[in-house]
Amino acid sequence: EMAGLYVLQIINEPSAAALTYTHGEETKPGIALVFDLGGGTFDATILQIGEGSARVLSTKGIEELGGINFTNKLAGDLRKRYETEAKVPYPEDSLSMDRLIAAAEAAKCALSDGQTTLVHLAPLQGPAVDLAVTRKQFNNSISLFLLQLQTAVEVAIERAGKTPADIARVLLCGGSSRIPAIQNMLTEFFGHRPETTLDLDLSVALGAAFQAAYSEEPALQLEDGGLVIDCVSYPVGIAIKNAVGEPIKLVMLRPGDPLNTWSQPFAVRILGAANAFPPLSVYKGEGSQLYPKDKLGEIMLALLPGTPPGARATISMSQDLNGLIQVQINVEGQNLPGVLQRDQVQVGS
Repeated sequence: EMAGLYVLQIINEPSAAALTYTHGEETKPGIALVFDLGGGTFDATILQIGEGSARVLSTKGIEELGGINFTNKLAGDLRKRYETEAKVPYPEDSLSMDRLIAAAEAAKCALSDGQTTLVHLAPLQGPAVDLAVTRKQFNNSISLFLLQLQTAVEVAIERAGKTPADIARVLLCGGSSRIPAIQNMLTEFFGHRPETTLDLDLSVALGAAFQAAYSEEPALQLEDGGLVIDCVSYPVGIAIKNAVGEPIKLVMLRPGDPLNTWSQPFAVRILGAANAFPPLSVYKGEGSQLYPKDKLGEIMLALLPGTPPGARATISMSQDLNGLIQVQINVEGQNLPGVLQRDQVQVGS
């Protein structure tokens, strides 16, 4: 809005990519995986595709795994080889490191098209060295990342209550998904090649554009491509204290839960006299452990005047189409003032 743009809606990247793949075509009913591997994040989304519609069954994401990880790993390997060849440490000044990263990025892209590439390392201080890199060497270098990606896919499939044999289509998006080792991994895992019919760098943007064109509809509806029904992408909960007084996370929204639907209420009792409901800390992530990096924010709401000490209350949570988390508190059968203007926090996609 500060740039003069009006934000119509926020949608998850895999959902936008699914819109692109199903737009303008008659899709056969079945189960599909959207494999979204970008520059810094990864998401695996399982879709139930029907005639004119697609429902998100589950998602699994890795927040810090993408193309930059592959580039940095290759850069580290190249640096070691440089030091072996030149018999001097690779300089650590910023310009030399930038050149190293740029050379690794170029080599990574070149190995998507060819089996070998020549890398020219020319740091600001020190000798220049030419190093040959093969696709096999690169594949071995990123093998741990491939295992992480496959594990995330397996989790998404399990959350959806499906098996790999149920996945009829594998839809790729994100520039890093063009790496041959990733496509080969998916082919071996599912027994058929992933689909690369679209521009991997533009599939998400195209899906968002399709949605914007039909923004008057309450869901992700397209004139030619049907409807994508999204779901909760990440576990979200609140901080509570267990029976021994230790702070833990109570997960209230789970991947696959429908959007715009309140969770099962959690019952609490208000201790002592107070003018405000105790602050509710909202966290994302699986399990009961609380980590500072997972904190999304706090909800602050005023109590009704005259609320007696020991009053019973319930807490419910929902996520809307924009990924915004909403918390509703009901005290003695009445919603707190300001529930409709409650603070909101957003889950990253």
